[in-house]
Amino acid sequence: MQNGSLADVWALTGQNVPFTGTFNLQAHAGGTLGDLNGGANLNVVGGAIEGQHYHSLIADVNLAGQDVNLTKLTLLQDGGTVEGNGTYHLKTGTFLANLDGTNFELSHFPQAKDPRLSVAGGLKFDAHASGTLESPSILAGVHLRNLVLGGQPAGTLEVIAHTQGNTAYFTAQNSLTTARLQVKGQTALHDNFDTQANIVLTELNIAPFLRAFHVQSVSGNSSIGGTINLAGPLRQPKHFSGDADINQFAVNLQGIALQAAGPIRASLHNGVLNLTQAHITGPDTNMEVSGAAALTGTQDLAVTAQGSINMKLAQTFEPDITSSGHVDFNVNASGTITQPLFSGRVHVTNVALALKDLPNGISKLNGNLIFDQNRLQVQDLVGTTGGGQLKLGGFLIYQQGIYGDFTATGKDIRVRYLGISATADTTMHLQGSQNNMLLSGNVQITRFIIGRNVDFASFASGPSAQVPPDPNAPSSHVRLDVHIFSAPQLDFQNSYAQLAGSVDLRIRGTVAQPAILGKISITDGTANFAGTTYRLQRGQIFFTNPVMIQPIIDIDATTRVEEYDVTIGLHGNLSQLTPTFRSEPPLPPGDVISLLALGRTQEEQALYSQQEQSIGADSTTNALLGGALNAAVGSRVQKLFGGGSVKIDPTYVGTIGSSSARITVSQNISRNVQVTYATNVNATAQQLIQAQVDITQSVSILAVRDEAGVFSMVLKVHKRYR
Repeated sequence: MQNGSLADVWALTGQNVPFTGTFNLQAHAGGTLGDLNGGANLNVVGGAIEGQHYHSLIADVNLAGQDVNLTKLTLLQDGGTVEGNGTYHLKTGTFLANLDGTNFELSHFPQAKDPRLSVAGGLKFDAHASGTLESPSILAGVHLRNLVLGGQPAGTLEVIAHTQGNTAYFTAQNSLTTARLQVKGQTALHDNFDTQANIVLTELNIAPFLRAFHVQSVSGNSSIGGTINLAGPLRQPKHFSGDADINQFAVNLQGIALQAAGPIRASLHNGVLNLTQAHITGPDTNMEVSGAAALTGTQDLAVTAQGSINMKLAQTFEPDITSSGHVDFNVNASGTITQPLFSGRVHVTNVALALKDLPNGISKLNGNLIFDQNRLQVQDLVGTTGGGQLKLGGFLIYQQGIYGDFTATGKDIRVRYLGISATADTTMHLQGSQNNMLLSGNVQITRFIIGRNVDFASFASGPSAQVPPDPNAPSSHVRLDVHIFSAPQLDFQNSYAQLAGSVDLRIRGTVAQPAILGKISITDGTANFAGTTYRLQRGQIFFTNPVMIQPIIDIDATTRVEEYDVTIGLHGNLSQLTPTFRSEPPLPPGDVISLLALGRTQEEQALYSQQEQSIGADSTTNALLGGALNAAVGSRVQKLFGGGSVKIDPTYVGTIGSSSARITVSQNISRNVQVTYATNVNATAQQLIQAQVDITQSVSILAVRDEAGVFSMVLKVHKRYR
C-alpha cells in the first residue's frame, strides 16, 4: 500500500486515534494460522502524535510461528530519536519490550504563552517491560539535564518508576539550583489508581524564581524546607488528603529578614485546608495566621490573622514605592472563598509612602482602618504631605464589586513640580466603582513661586499626547472635576519677575487624558531681563480646549529704552507663539528689536559702531562680554545692594566720543515707583538719575536728570486703540 492516510484508516475502523500521517506498507505472510511466517515494513511521514509533529516513523515486524517480533522501531522528531524493539508470544501471551529516547529538547514542545513559564533542557528516557498484558513488569526512567526555567538555569531532575504486581513505585530526585527535592510514592494500577507520596523539600531559594519571572526590582533569597505527605485517588483529585510541615523558613526581601518562629503546619482532609500554625517574625514584624478553608462544596472560610508589619515590606511588591512605618492588625475572615467577610482593625503608626512619579509623598500617617463584614471604614487617618496636614476619610465596599467613597482635606500643602512651587488648601472627593470613578473637589492656591529655569514648553502637549489612551487602563476609568482657584490677588515671584493675578481653572477629562478649562489672569507685575525692566500691562492665559491641555497666551508688557516706550506682546499657544513689537514714538520692528537688544536703533547702532571702531572697540565682542558680566556679576550685586537689576556695558561711548565702562542699577521702591541710576566708571560726573511714578496703570510721571546735568519731567499717558 502506497501513500495511504492514517486518518482514513481510523475512520474506517471507527476509532479516534490521535496519530496521523502518510504511510507506505509492505507485508507478506505464509503458513497456517498457528504457524505464520512473514514480515512487514511500515514507513510513516509528515504526521503528528497527540498534536506533536514528528519527522518519520519506521517499523519492521517479523512473524515466526507463535512469535511476533518487532525488530526495529525508529521515530525521528526535531533532533530527538526513539528506538525500540520487542517480541510477543501468541500462545502464552507474554511479551518483552524495550524503548529508548535520546536528544529531545524541551523547548521544541508546546510552551506556555507567558515567557516567564518557558521550559528548556535535554530529555532522555528509557523503558523496559516484560510479563503479560494483565500483569506487566515495567522499569522506566526519565532524565532531564541542563534544565532552564524562565531563562534561568535550574539543574537536573531524574524520575525512576517500576511496577511490582498491580502497584507502581516511583522515586524522583534532583540537583536543582532552586531547591533539593526527593519524592517517593506508589500508585495502584487498578480502579481509582490510589496514590501515596512523600515529598522532602530542602534549601528552596526564591532568587532563581524572581529572576525567572523577571522581577528585577526585588532582590531576595530564602532557605525553605519541610515535608509533604499526600494520599488519594488519581481519578478523583478532590478526594486527596495530606499534611505539610515546613520546619525551615527563612526569607530575605530587600534586606528585610523574615523567619518562622516555629514549624508552619497545614493539612488537607475531606476537601478542607487547615492552617494550624504559621508564625512569621522579622524586624518590626510579627505575624500569626491560622484557620480553615473548604476548597470544595460550600467553600466556607474561617481565617484569623494578627500581629504587626514593617511597612518597608511594601517596597518588595512595587518598585516605584518607597515606604516605612508600622502597621498593627487583627483581622478575621469568614463567609466563603468567593465572598469573604472581614472584621477587625488595622492601626497605622508613622507610615510614610512615596510614589516615584508623584511630586509629593505622605509621612507621619496615623489612624485606623476598620473592617466590618463587607465594608472597610477609614477612621481618623491623618498624615503630613508637603509640610501641610492631610486628613483622609471614607469607606470601601468590596463585595459584588468594589465601590468607594473617600475624602481628603489638606491645609497649607506645598507641591513642587518642574521648578514650580505652589502652596494650597484642598478638599477632594473620590467616589465610584472600579470601572467608573469621579475625582472632584477644590484646590485653593495661596502661594505660587516659579523657578528661574522653568521650561514652559515642557508643559505643552507633544505629539505623543495625540495618541488615545488605553480605554481599559485604570486611569481611563477615573473622571476628573477639580476646581483650582486662587485668592482674589495672588502674588507670585521669582528672581526675574514679581507678578500679581488670579487663577480660575477647571480640570476635566480623565486621569489618562486630562483637560483644563478656564484662565489665569495677571493683573500687575514687573520682570527683569538682560538688565531691562518690563512692566506688565495686560496678561491672560486661556485654556479652552476641552480634550487636551493647550494654553493660549495673551500678554503685553512695556519698557522704556532711552526716549522710547516699547510694548512687547506674546499671543497664541505654546507651539505657535507670535511675538509683536511696537514703540512710541513709532519705530519699525527691526529698530524695536535692536533697541531692546543693544539699547539703540539700527541707525544709532551704525553710528555707535563707527565711534567704537574709531577707538578700537568691537560691538559684537562688547555684547558678548556685557552679557557674560551681567550673568556673573548681576545676581551678586543684587544680593549685596538689594538692587532690582544691574546692567554693565564694558565700552560705553559717551556723547563726547570717549569710551568707558558704564553701570546701570534699577530698583523698584514700591510697586508703582522705580528709580534708575547710571554712571560712567571713568567719568563720575556723567551720571543719570531717573525716577518714575505710576499714578494709574495708564498715567505716570517721569523725572530725569541726564548725564549733562539737565533736569526734565515728563507726564506719560498710555492709551491703547483697537
